[in-house]
This record gives sequence, C-alpha cells and structure tokens, in this order.
Amino acid sequence: MKHKYLIYLLILSLIPLILTFFLLKSINSKTFDRYYSAVVHYKIARDIKNKYIDTIDGLNTWMSLNYITSGMDENYLPILDKNSLYRLIDGYSVCDGSAHTYTQIAIFLDIKGYTIPLYNKEYSSSPHTITLLTPNNYEEQPIDKLISNSVVIDPVLNIIFKNEDNYASLKNICRNEFNKKQKNYFDKYYTNSSVFLNYYCYTKDKWMRNSPKNNLGIPLKSIIFILDLLPDKILLLLHKIFINLYFESNYLKARNFDIFGNFADAKKYYNKVILENSKKNYNIFRGAAKNEIYNIKIDTIKPIKEKDLSNFYLNILNYKENNIINKNPFTINQKPFFKLYENYFYKIKL
Repeated sequence: MKHKYLIYLLILSLIPLILTFFLLKSINSKTFDRYYSAVVHYKIARDIKNKYIDTIDGLNTWMSLNYITSGMDENYLPILDKNSLYRLIDGYSVCDGSAHTYTQIAIFLDIKGYTIPLYNKEYSSSPHTITLLTPNNYEEQPIDKLISNSVVIDPVLNIIFKNEDNYASLKNICRNEFNKKQKNYFDKYYTNSSVFLNYYCYTKDKWMRNSPKNNLGIPLKSIIFILDLLPDKILLLLHKIFINLYFESNYLKARNFDIFGNFADAKKYYNKVILENSKKNYNIFRGAAKNEIYNIKIDTIKPIKEKDLSNFYLNILNYKENNIINKNPFTINQKPFFKLYENYFYKIKL
C-alpha cells in the first residue's frame, strides 16, 4: 500500500513537469526540443540496458533495427539538416546523421562518443563518417589516441569492429586486422570494399562529441533522476498522455510511440492511418534547418503518403516483435518504398 502511495505521489509530482514542457514549447521551441529529445534518447538507452547485457552491442542492434541508413531515394526522402530527435521520427539518415544519433543515445548509456569524418588519400573530401566510443574514459581524447584506442562503429552497416574477441581500433582496421566475418559482410555490401575500407586509414579530426550522463548539467540530471524512479508502465503512460495531447497527426503519434518502445500504441496508430486510407502527405521538412539545401529540396521533392510510411514501419515493427520477415507489401513501381523495404531486409539477412 505504501509503495502504491509513493507511485501516485510521483505521478502527481510530474504534472508540473509535463505542464512545463508545454510552456517551453510555447515560449522556446529549441529548449522544448532539447528536453523532449533527451527524454526520448533516455528511454531508448533504458530499453537497451534492460534488454541487452552488452550495452554497446545493444546500442548497435537497436540502431540496425530502427534506423534506415541506405537505399533512400532522395527524390522522396531528402537528406536534410535535422537534429537527432527529428531524424529518429523520420527513421532515416545517411552516415553522419546516424553516427550522431549513436552518440546521442550513448549519452544515457553513460558512454563518451565522437563522430569522426573519414577522408580519401588526398584529404580532399570526406566520403564517410563513423562513430567512435570510449566506454571506459569520459575525458576528451585527442584524435591520435582515438585512432589507437576506441570502439569503432560503422553507422551505415551497423558493424562494431572486432579483432578476435577484442574491439578493433581504427589502426587495426587500416591494417586489415579485424574479423573475417565482418570482412565478408563488407564484400557483400560494397562492390569495391577495399576502396571503402581505405577510408578508415585517413582521419585527422573530430567532428562532434557528446557529454556522457555523468557530465550533464543539473536540469538534465534532475530529469534523469525522476525518470529512473518511474516503472516502465508509468513512464509509458505519461508519454502516451503527452503525445496524445501534443500531436494531432496519427502518423506522428505512431512514430513517437514506436521509437519510445510503446509498440502496442504504435501499431494502433499505424493501422489507423492505413485504415483511414488518407491521401495526406508526410511533411518531410518538419524540423529541418532552413538552409540552402532546404531551399533547393522544398521545390523539387516528390510527396510520400503517411499511409505508405505507416505500412512500411508497421511491417518493420512486426519484424522487431516476431522476428518474421513478411513479403514486400509494395509493388516494384511504388517508389521509394519497394526498394527501401528490400534494402532494409537485405541488411538484416546479411
């Protein structure tokens, strides 16, 4: 009885927090995005810690299942300048966006992370970006130490490089000293994998880095402290109340429930969108910075329907829950979804 009373007290204490969220939205959308984004990334990290013994492995598995990094047709799914929250809701990005999202989730796993550009031999262009993690060191590391001593993740192929049973460093990868199974994976995915792997030999700087949970400021630490006290059922309930009050779009409700780990409500709203058979298009520019790329793309982009996106993500959700790959629900003429679906499950099968 006492335990239940404490839970009710906690819920009541969170009402001001929820109201503050709405107040922040009306006053300063950037501040709102920061705190809601933190809650979303916190919940993803919490799910990873609850499900996987090895958190780095769990982080990589979560990203491989939930985040599209290849096969996008940019006529429909343009690469825009968005923060990690909006990329998670969209469900896709290329290497640099994916590398950054790895580090944002890693904050709440209390792991220091970096996004690192790789270069061609002449250092004239950067064709790829990767994620480096230093799980046993919170302090900022110079690039030469990171090259020799960090966990390397390819954010497109979702590979955590290993050398036998140990993590392989950038130096190891450059020397081709990593597991044969992973080399075979590269060969299957890239036509000329040796050229691609050469990029791992050429890096000179860090692009972005995170601040692990222990190094966050008091406001975020306070939110984490409160969230840690809440049982999953209560956290999901509070999130559900918030999402239903905040979003009118059934599709956006579905996406937010999906990434938050509320699969029951995600399926409910994906199915609502499909059954409504609406011709409503998804606003792919939601949350994008209004820069030069935005101005070019906004006049040339081809629309995509929310019901098709719902069908796509509902099938992926069914796979995440049941580990069963359904037949492609799209015809070859349904762009960009047929190719996107095939590409997602091609990677899964590898």
